Amino acid sequence: MGKFDGYLICSDFDGTIYADGKISKENIDAIEYFQSEGGYFTFASGRNYEMFTEGAASVITPNAPILSYNGALIISIDGKKIYYQGLVTKEQMLHAFSAYDHCKDIKCFHVNTVGRSGVYTFDENDSIDARREFINSFTAPFVKMIAVMHDGHTDETYAEVKRLFSKDFNITRSWKFGIEFNDPNDSKGRAAKWLKNELGCHTLVCVGDYDNDIDMVEAADIGYAVGNATDSLKAVADRVTVNVREHAIAKIIEELE
Repeated sequence: MGKFDGYLICSDFDGTIYADGKISKENIDAIEYFQSEGGYFTFASGRNYEMFTEGAASVITPNAPILSYNGALIISIDGKKIYYQGLVTKEQMLHAFSAYDHCKDIKCFHVNTVGRSGVYTFDENDSIDARREFINSFTAPFVKMIAVMHDGHTDETYAEVKRLFSKDFNITRSWKFGIEFNDPNDSKGRAAKWLKNELGCHTLVCVGDYDNDIDMVEAADIGYAVGNATDSLKAVADRVTVNVREHAIAKIIEELE
């Protein structure tokens, strides 16, 4: 029996465990210890799962499936087994693009499928036909979109997009200039609860720093906001821990022990 049998930690990446281009040795060592004592650790991120198999993130090997694209993709660390894949239809995509027609602070959309990403820019060539042509160039199902804003009234634009599109999408934000669109059924919180049940864990611990982590932190048995988190995330967290640069994950594991 290990000290952390039955515990699952789902951690956001950017701003939660990753800062200044690295994951600290203190966090790496703490996670390895947590796993050696029976705990499950994985990432729950808006990013592509491949981010966690290469580069700075690869210094940690999750021992549970990765929750990618804000929970729209649950996939094994080697990418060979997909446990869940959400779907944003082409008509949903076209509807999302209409956010630009209401909010001119949006300059482009980043779109993601499991195997391919692309960028549509709203320029002088923009039209309904051009939008359809771009969308139809993809053959794989879409899982997530990000509307990228100019350096303008980002908070106001985010609020307006939420007002107009929340009935049709899960609208979140993980950084100042990006508005993230997922299918209403897809979120980090839903994915984290599914993973807890799948692994048979008794305690789900979720950690984040931004608004796309809110429902995940709310879904947790113990929900953490790092010290640098947004006020809206701190407001729903059970606990607020140290800043990301003070090895927040290591601190949380210390507290759990």
